[in-house]
Amino acid sequence: MSGWVKISGGAEYAGVSVKTFRAWIKDGLPISKPRRGPSIVNLEDIDAYLKRYTKSKQQVDELVDTIMKGL
Repeated sequence: MSGWVKISGGAEYAGVSVKTFRAWIKDGLPISKPRRGPSIVNLEDIDAYLKRYTKSKQQVDELVDTIMKGL
């Protein structure tokens, strides 16, 4: 998806709280701060940020297996 949204819209788009979304901004999620008006974020940047932290089913299965072996 493409387009721009305010911080609250970005949080809603990602399914997280505004507080969490602001933490993502501090972590490096790019935003635009126009001279006038609210800060905005590109939806494609949100998607790219989330993909950095997405794990495949195989990766999750391997992690669970490792943890279960240690119990």
